[in-house]
Amino acid sequence: MRRRIFGTVAGLSAVAMMVAGCGSSDTPGTSGSDSTSATSAAAKGKVGVILPDTASSARWETADRPFLEEAFKT
Repeated sequence: MRRRIFGTVAGLSAVAMMVAGCGSSDTPGTSGSDSTSATSAAAKGKVGVILPDTASSARWETADRPFLEEAFKT
């Protein structure tokens, strides 16, 4: 009996977290149904890159940097 209740509560909690995650918005104060801000954000795009220390990583300076800079420009 306790296992069944625990399983039900765990399942409902998982569903609630999935549903809550679907309604997020990048811009505070706007709803997820604002199609104009979503379209303009998708057109601009966002890129996040974690880069290594240039002194300790020779590969970054010689190989990775030129390819990443070219990709960011396009």
